[in-house]
Amino acid sequence: MVEKRPWRKQIRRWLVIAVGFGLLPVGLVLLALPMLPGGTLVTLASLAILANEFSWARSLLNRIKGWLRKLGRTMTGQTVEGKGPAKD
Repeated sequence: MVEKRPWRKQIRRWLVIAVGFGLLPVGLVLLALPMLPGGTLVTLASLAILANEFSWARSLLNRIKGWLRKLGRTMTGQTVEGKGPAKD
């Protein structure tokens, strides 16, 4: 079956790429300027948008998620396996 409007898919793809790459430098600048909040959220949002089109962004986002999970477990006192408090 032939797609009726193949150009819509291309337009959507280019919009996703433009928005993702447009937000990425904004997020990085916000990370570098501590007086302006939201750098982490904007950077993660841009990676999430780019992960729809690029495997490198998807793998980087998954790596960051893993680091954040590990950090969360450390902050809450759980072991890496998540089976209780960390032993000193």
